[in-house]
Amino acid sequence: MPMAKFYYNFRFFDDQDHNISGDIISKILPLEKSFSAELWENWIDENVHDYNLIKNKRKNYINIINYCGWGVEEAEIRTRDLLKEELMINPKSEIIFFWSKHYSVKTEWGIFLDYWCNFCYPFDDSDILVFVENPYAIIYIDDIIKVVDRKEHFIFSKNR
Repeated sequence: MPMAKFYYNFRFFDDQDHNISGDIISKILPLEKSFSAELWENWIDENVHDYNLIKNKRKNYINIINYCGWGVEEAEIRTRDLLKEELMINPKSEIIFFWSKHYSVKTEWGIFLDYWCNFCYPFDDSDILVFVENPYAIIYIDDIIKVVDRKEHFIFSKNR
């Protein structure tokens, strides 16, 4: 799907504070709704479309950032640095970022780190980042980040 037709494209084009070059945007690939749903069902929950609707979510968090500081440059940098230090994952590692079951993009961990404020807005309530080749997932809700072990946290996941 072309970025220009993607529902969440405004997050990458309309943000004056966090400008993203065309070269970087070309590495953020919107997924078709059906493929996004298939990945969500494999990695997160086959029965619901939104993280907030998942019943019996486990509370086992590896790390929590209680204030990410969206819109406050120093805090945004601190959040990026904390994630980089905590997870120590190759910046080229492939990720899938979900806003919901049917809306997601594929990109690289390093791109997410550099532009996390474009992916996550302060009042988002169900953003999930899944590492394709790594057991971690990141949940972003209301300017709070929770790092979890995907296979333990999403107990209904087929991909265990």
